[in-house]
Amino acid sequence: ADRAAKPPEGLVVPVGLGWDLDAVTGGMKTWAASPWVMAIHHGRYTVTNDAYNATPQSVAAALRTVAAMDGRSIAILSVMAELGRVCEAEHRAMGALAETLGFEALIVVGEDHGYALGAPDLVVNASDFDDAADPLHSIVQPGDVRLGKAARSAGLEPMAIKLIQYAR
Repeated sequence: ADRAAKPPEGLVVPVGLGWDLDAVTGGMKTWAASPWVMAIHHGRYTVTNDAYNATPQSVAAALRTVAAMDGRSIAILSVMAELGRVCEAEHRAMGALAETLGFEALIVVGEDHGYALGAPDLVVNASDFDDAADPLHSIVQPGDVRLGKAARSAGLEPMAIKLIQYAR
């Protein structure tokens, strides 16, 4: 009864909603994150697989996270879908952010949507994921950190799997 009266920090909302504290903590013990959300794979180089979805906020957070890791930062990005009239401005802002954060390269798969406007010296365009393989192999060195980030509609998952396999 005392535990329900004073739940641990972070569990205040579920308990406040009337959820059983033991059920909540039991569920948290078995919870597993999606393999497509900021999953970090170490090998000859590090792959940060964040291919589940892409919004301006999530791309900015992923770019900042990768830039803070040891090694040169390389991003493989594709479209942030469903942005409407701010599409070009948001893609340009992410290109500029990658440049500000010191990324080595920004490989843009598919239509650019404005990344190159924000980082003209960083962007390498690739028509599809197979086309991105050559620039990736010529740029990436052991110890680098690669970020794979795109909207689900871009279908980045196969590329992320290949990057993880190559890193081993």
